[in-house]
Amino acid sequence: MNTNHAAGRPARRGWRLALAALALSAAGGAHATPGAEALKLTTVVSSLATWGWVAWNWDGAQTRCERATRVSGWGARDGELRQAGLGLSLHDCTLAARVADTPITLQPILSANAWSTHGAVSGASSAQDVALVPLLRWRTGLGGGLMGGVHLGIGGAILSEPNIGNREKSTMWQFSDHLGVHLEPVDSAWRLGLSYRHVSNGNIREPNQAVDFVGLNLEFKL
Repeated sequence: MNTNHAAGRPARRGWRLALAALALSAAGGAHATPGAEALKLTTVVSSLATWGWVAWNWDGAQTRCERATRVSGWGARDGELRQAGLGLSLHDCTLAARVADTPITLQPILSANAWSTHGAVSGASSAQDVALVPLLRWRTGLGGGLMGGVHLGIGGAILSEPNIGNREKSTMWQFSDHLGVHLEPVDSAWRLGLSYRHVSNGNIREPNQAVDFVGLNLEFKL
């Protein structure tokens, strides 16, 4: 018997149970703003599928984590809502799972975000949230000294106001679903990207009026 595969089975079973619970809560109960349903579904399904691929190919012996301090900032909007945020990540972990012979990397990000509103609103005019999201990244060469990549992930956030702008979100606990693309020069510390963030309580309590932020983000490796 291959002892490495046998040892990895309990870990894979644990991953699959966690993914199943996450799928039921984040995907089944999530509501998107009108016009954003397809983007929300793409984000949740692709995140869960990628985590499934990571779990299926999990090999702790081949997982390599290194110190990599990165700071990031972004601005985004959705209707009457605006968001500006700052993020910090301290480690990059190269995983055994690969796509097109390129490894997937794990980058947990802790962020603080400020929400504001535009125009007359029925709820709070400002709010803040703190989120922790384990982002999965995949990068590939594009030629001309550039690399491109995709990032996605599902995490959690604590929101200071349950009702913000014209959205009734009912709970301060929220799921934070992410999907984005980026460009970076080869051997550069900078990344510039387009990002999408879906914020919903997963139907923990109704009403659950989601927010779908789309904006630009910039990241720098210290």
